[in-house]
Amino acid sequence: MPFIRFLLYSNIYIALAALSLSLQTILLLNGALSLFLLGEIFSASLAVYVLHSLVSLYKLRNTPLNERFSQIFRQKRSIFILFVLAAIASGVLFFYLEHRTKIALVIAALPTFAYVVPLLRGKRLRDFSYLKVFLVAGVWAFVTVVLPWLEMGLSFRPLLAALFLERAIFIFAIALPFDIRDIEIERMLAVKTIQAQIGIQKTIYLSCSLLFIWALLVYFIYPMPIALAFTVLALLSALLVIVCRKAQPDYHYTAFLDGTILLQGGLAAVLFLVFRL
Repeated sequence: MPFIRFLLYSNIYIALAALSLSLQTILLLNGALSLFLLGEIFSASLAVYVLHSLVSLYKLRNTPLNERFSQIFRQKRSIFILFVLAAIASGVLFFYLEHRTKIALVIAALPTFAYVVPLLRGKRLRDFSYLKVFLVAGVWAFVTVVLPWLEMGLSFRPLLAALFLERAIFIFAIALPFDIRDIEIERMLAVKTIQAQIGIQKTIYLSCSLLFIWALLVYFIYPMPIALAFTVLALLSALLVIVCRKAQPDYHYTAFLDGTILLQGGLAAVLFLVFRL
């Protein structure tokens, strides 16, 4: 369906996932809902992911396009307009944030921009071997945990460190299978990945092991109804990872694996509201 393809390949879908995880953090910390922060996280995430798609499309311009980039190429005008709108919205909303949130956002923006744009002798940070998945997990945890914490004006507490670790582990586990999907692209770009180093089977074992650790960790952080729901989510995510042993269509990654991030935030929000946690 055209609408579903646009939702996925315009990166609105993944930006909604970042929004949902940020809302999850706010609810857990019993903070005041900041529409400016949520709008900033959504628009900035959208702008970054669209820019990443466009830059990657340019770098692969002389190679046969796979399913994912064929979809992006067909929609490149629309998503460029989306990038401009998201960048403007992000710039405007930035000025409504708390001062320390602005500083943290700028700090997060530096490696993120270098990840997307080839600033380092024509290379992006994601073009350096083994770095990609660590950067993705770290930035996602920082944006969806630390930024809401700063915006709410909370002091440091052990819960923050635990939540950051929990978030980074989940994103790391979900990001690993994408190295399997992108194996040909990384080979063309001469980028070594964890998957290339240890193989597909061990990458799947590592991802599932991290999901198991994450499923245990949530019991120390979240109320019981949410922890139980996240256990089911971990099992579902592991199943989606396991089937990556065989070649899967792109939507398996773009819709289903990325969808586990959106589902996590959605489950938490619903259960917080239903049980008044």
